Amino acid sequence: MPSKPETRRRQIERLLVAEREELARRVKRDYAPSAPPEGHSQPSENAVDDVAFDLEFHRRQSVFERLAQIDLALARLRNGGFGVCDGCGGPIEQRRVELDPAIRLCLACQSASEKPRRSPTM
Repeated sequence: MPSKPETRRRQIERLLVAEREELARRVKRDYAPSAPPEGHSQPSENAVDDVAFDLEFHRRQSVFERLAQIDLALARLRNGGFGVCDGCGGPIEQRRVELDPAIRLCLACQSASEKPRRSPTM
């Protein structure tokens, strides 16, 4: 009978694989190479087109970034580094892992990485 941590590891792996498969289906379905959408014929509407293209670019970028995060989490899960903070090497809080199994940083390192950096004063 598998131990409780081993069972949990398998559950997490199934969750990550399922999310990865769903994202891969979305990429295949939604992001297949195609002609760019037609722009507006009025020059005054070019700004609207630019915003729409930017939003679509960022949406696609976030999907591909999430795929990369999942791939890294699966690799860590398989090589024994899962649940270890990439920043400090300490354990990642269990609740954070439960909320997002692809998380890479503990709360302290995540908070430190999000603090605004002061620019040097002149």
